[in-house]
Amino acid sequence: SSLVAAEVEKHGRVRILDVGCGVGSIVPGILQVISKDSTYLGVDIDRIMIGQCKKVFRDPRVKFSVISDTSTFYKTNKLNAQTISDICKQESFDVIIAKALFDHLTPKLIKSYLHIFRRALSKNGLIIATFFLIDYSYQKQKRNINKRFYFDDEYIGEKGFKYSAKHNRIPEAQLAVEDWRLKEFLDRENLIISGLLKGTWRDDVNHSGVDMPDTLFISNKDK
Repeated sequence: SSLVAAEVEKHGRVRILDVGCGVGSIVPGILQVISKDSTYLGVDIDRIMIGQCKKVFRDPRVKFSVISDTSTFYKTNKLNAQTISDICKQESFDVIIAKALFDHLTPKLIKSYLHIFRRALSKNGLIIATFFLIDYSYQKQKRNINKRFYFDDEYIGEKGFKYSAKHNRIPEAQLAVEDWRLKEFLDRENLIISGLLKGTWRDDVNHSGVDMPDTLFISNKDK
């Protein structure tokens, strides 16, 4: 949450969307740095957690909403609620946070979400998202990392997306993407990775980094 807060603080007045906000763990840090005219919207498919957030956080800058989107991994009852597409209007947010989202989506949904996020992102906006990113350093470090992260099985019909069938029967339980494939998806939306913080999953003793997956900073190419 401190990392996200530090990035948000750079933007002055800011409109934030937190997709998969859960119990709102990053909200206290966000509230410390955003201006009085900034806004935060946290959305999640879990209505119980959204209900908890509404009870705990009463700051007028903060709102929460249930969305009806789902994935192969996260199954919920059908809800009479907005979808992420309904919420993401043209250039409606300056910062979009997607923590522990993309590794639980199908490649088709990843493509769809990136398109929706790009549409909703302001010209100078920023997407802060986590991925298990398979790159050169992963290949170099592989023999030293936890075997749980040996992404040796390819997602059927989707080159560049990997998972570990030995540890997770459902690919969306922990889906990884090769860097070249993610670049293709981002290029399609005129997006670029402007920063990368490696996650603790790459570390054989899991003691460095700010999160288990990699944290990517994604922005418009033409900003």
